[in-house]
Amino acid sequence: ARGIYVAVMLFELWGVTHVPTAWQSHPFAGGNNVNGIEADEDGDGAGRELHLLTGTPMGGRVRAAQEAYVRRVLETLRDCDNVLYEIGNEGGTYTLPWQEHMTAFIRRQQSMQPPRHLVGITWMFHRDADRTPHGDNASLLRCNADWISPGNDKTRPFDPNPPVVFPGKIIVADTDHMGWRSKRDEGWFWRQFCRGNHTLYLEWSYGTPAAGARSRAGMGQTVRWARTVNLAAMQPSTTIASTTWCLAAPGREYLVYQPASGAAFTVELAGAATTYAASWFFPGPDDSAPAPEVRGGEAREFTPPQAGSAVLHLRAKR
Repeated sequence: ARGIYVAVMLFELWGVTHVPTAWQSHPFAGGNNVNGIEADEDGDGAGRELHLLTGTPMGGRVRAAQEAYVRRVLETLRDCDNVLYEIGNEGGTYTLPWQEHMTAFIRRQQSMQPPRHLVGITWMFHRDADRTPHGDNASLLRCNADWISPGNDKTRPFDPNPPVVFPGKIIVADTDHMGWRSKRDEGWFWRQFCRGNHTLYLEWSYGTPAAGARSRAGMGQTVRWARTVNLAAMQPSTTIASTTWCLAAPGREYLVYQPASGAAFTVELAGAATTYAASWFFPGPDDSAPAPEVRGGEAREFTPPQAGSAVLHLRAKR
């Protein structure tokens, strides 16, 4: 009713991947269940076989139990709107084939019992020889998920300048995967929004609710503007505005973010000599100001009327 999406995380992957003692309390460890299931087939105390497609008889039993559990969750939430599924959080890159198996399983189940809820695979880690955790966005782009949460890999970092095109995937930019203790003001959310991305904010990472006030403000502002503009008709662009932060339906509507305080910028309005209604929005104080109408047909320069970051909205007059 409040327009909030709930992401149901189906499996806990982080602990088994990163915490040496996690397997001791895992329900799929033989001593912790009465079902005769021991997923740690090689007995190394890590239990990584739990998220591998081993092909062994025990692996088949593990998979059947996992799928039965997922099937029950899908049945329980089938009639709920605004539900997303996430296979698991920050597992190792070795889990990707298993995560894709689970994604395909969910799709098959939902094809028999619609409606379909979107399934996500999120940032995964591996460790180099120096034991430093790394991951890669290329694996996420190739995976079979509907939505993904990228991170900052060595070759294709995502924060603070996300690519304008991540083809074929819905992007949910999660602060957890991009330096979870890095404080982010309104601008981070505006940059993600102007690149066509959704956001997910790890609330507790700042220590106190007050410390994250500007992050929450940025999320709220971009949600409001998503409902103000004709978002479905707009595309992100790095070339239409000199700031590089722009959502545009050329000739019809533009939303431009200027992070540099009070700095002039240009917007390419070539084409039909359309007249645009214009307005300013200022993320810091969360207020607005009117602006004079603008005639299109060529590039135009704009200067925010006050200090701080600014957002320019242009909409063609009918």
